[in-house]
Amino acid sequence: MITVAMVFFAFTTLLGNCFYCDNLLIYIHKKQPEKAFMKGFRLVSALAIFLGAGMEMSLLWDLSDALMGLWRSLTFRLF
Repeated sequence: MITVAMVFFAFTTLLGNCFYCDNLLIYIHKKQPEKAFMKGFRLVSALAIFLGAGMEMSLLWDLSDALMGLWRSLTFRLF
């Protein structure tokens, strides 16, 4: 029973994060992005989820640390 609850929690968390990203893209573009762009974004997001689920944990943490550092350095220069 706990396993089923954890699967539902993980699935709804992913759906919620995808919803937040969709709204973020609308906010950034100041309008609804094109349907082709949103379809591509959702496909890339789904691919990243499945690839991340199959990765070794240490590789996943190293990759996330590197990408967060890259994001931080890019946004630090913008603001």
